[in-house]
Amino acid sequence: MHILEIIKKGWNKFDAITKKWTASHYLVLTSIFIILTYIVFKVQAEKNDDPGMMQYISGFLTGKPDILPYIMGMPYTYLISRLYLLSTEIPWYGLAYVLINTGAVLVICHRFIRKNCTKENYFCFLCIYISFFVYQLTNVQFTMVAGLAGTAAVVIVYDIDEEKKIRISDIVLAVIFSFLSYNIRYQCGLVALGVMIYCVLGNGILLKKWNKKQIICLLSCIGIMVISALSNEIYVNNTDWKEYVDLNSERSLYMDLAVIKYDEDEELYNSIGWDEDIFYLTTHWCFMDDSASRENFAILNLENKKRMADNVESVGQRIWKFLSDIVEFTRTLKWQIAILVGWLLWILADLLYSIHSKEPENIRRLIYSIGFYGIAAALIMYLIFFGRYNSRTVIMILSSCMIPGFILSSINLKNIYKKQKMLSIMLSFGLIILVAGGLCKQKWRTIYTYDTWDSVYDYVLKHKDCIYIGDGSMILPADLFKTFTAEEQPTNYSFWGGWLADSPMAANFLETNELQDLTLEDMLDDNKFFIGDAVYVDYLLSYYNKRYDNVEAEIYYETDQFAVYGFRFCDN
Repeated sequence: MHILEIIKKGWNKFDAITKKWTASHYLVLTSIFIILTYIVFKVQAEKNDDPGMMQYISGFLTGKPDILPYIMGMPYTYLISRLYLLSTEIPWYGLAYVLINTGAVLVICHRFIRKNCTKENYFCFLCIYISFFVYQLTNVQFTMVAGLAGTAAVVIVYDIDEEKKIRISDIVLAVIFSFLSYNIRYQCGLVALGVMIYCVLGNGILLKKWNKKQIICLLSCIGIMVISALSNEIYVNNTDWKEYVDLNSERSLYMDLAVIKYDEDEELYNSIGWDEDIFYLTTHWCFMDDSASRENFAILNLENKKRMADNVESVGQRIWKFLSDIVEFTRTLKWQIAILVGWLLWILADLLYSIHSKEPENIRRLIYSIGFYGIAAALIMYLIFFGRYNSRTVIMILSSCMIPGFILSSINLKNIYKKQKMLSIMLSFGLIILVAGGLCKQKWRTIYTYDTWDSVYDYVLKHKDCIYIGDGSMILPADLFKTFTAEEQPTNYSFWGGWLADSPMAANFLETNELQDLTLEDMLDDNKFFIGDAVYVDYLLSYYNKRYDNVEAEIYYETDQFAVYGFRFCDN
């Protein structure tokens, strides 16, 4: 009993203190939580995309910091690449992501609690923080970073007060985060823009509050996205990127489509100069044969589309496939599903309270918030229908679309807590699921080590007079916060394909190594070597021996982590 009394007194004291807290106090507390998140959980790249882009933008592998106007936007990557020109001993790429994520979460926190500055409301924010933001902060991936920046822009547009004088800081912040969201991944910026438009329309139509300041802020965000798009388009069309974009659009389509197997139509592949070895290597991202051209990919894509059109599924088959994809979605993204269940309980509690209260204002707010949830549901269904869903895309959609709805719902939290015990229990149960789902996802995430990368780079740097090519087994996420000096750059190492193959950035590698080209045929030279999985060696040997006589693969160096092969003509 004595312990319970101590706990009760402690809680009452805490309650008395927090009643005097302002939004600034909660922002400081959130900052502490963010710092603890970075300390407790390792900040790393979620996938290999960002480390690869970092290595190209920084010039780590190519020898020249450069702009990436494809996938990302030219204005943003111009800024990051110029920072690497100033110094390569600061991890600008990863550091920028950490600063963007941190700033976005603080902005979202401020907008979440500033009109409902209570410990109950802040506790709900913390549940959202644990369910989504912890993962986004510590598993860095450009889709999620763009989504978080977009969410910050959305909540600023949503939360602008009509009664108060417009603050330039609101517009500046919204424009900055819109710029970052669009330029880091333009699809995420467009999702955020759609939600912003709904914020303005919903506020005007449903709440009957046409907010001129909201409209000004929205137009400013649209303006920065239009400027970014135009500058990117002008840059692409006036540089070598234009040719690359045409190539990669066909190549990416080929890699995404249900590719016709080689043994299903050998004649088709032979007509464009592909044998089984080229087919196998190409489908594993090796684009180092001259026949991996835009024209040939266009021919294969056209044939793929024809066959897909000939095999039109019935309505029943489409429905069955869609339902199967939903089942696969729930199986693949189980922690996201758990979090969705928690959020649905929150929504249900707000729905039942609003109906029970019968207050027109509550009903209008409820309809307004349901619109945000509907946008999220529609986008996820779209992804499921086209089989394009994954964890990071779902996280991006949910944070961008649903958080404004929860800010609306949080207005009722205090009344639910005090007046509706059953709804309070439902809400609490939902919040517990949110926290449990988020923590479980964080616990079971993959933790990457960089030992293999470091060993490969050490080896390559010791043989700067040679050229090394790595395969798909060598593209696991590398260190996002890599710093280096000119002497530590393995510019004589390159991946054998990927989506940046044949781009101006890849041309930097050739220029640095004084090469005109680098094809599979060139790999027979004495100073060129292959680093990768033994599974590809048989296909490479078959490729060479169909074109040349007496080519053998020799292991020049081998560890438990990787092996170095040389393909050479044998004497006999």
